[in-house]
Amino acid sequence: MPKASAPKGPGITLRLSQEVRDALEKASADDGRPMAHYVERVLLADLKEKGYLPK
Repeated sequence: MPKASAPKGPGITLRLSQEVRDALEKASADDGRPMAHYVERVLLADLKEKGYLPK
């Protein structure tokens, strides 16, 4: 049976300095996630903390 994938929403493009991209690549690898999933997880945590999304 094929593995179900998460629903995909609209994408965004980010411009990052090489230093930030390198750090993101390392952090996501250390966390065992693709960079896009890592970025989404960090953004969700920040948006919830600041009240933009429900906790």
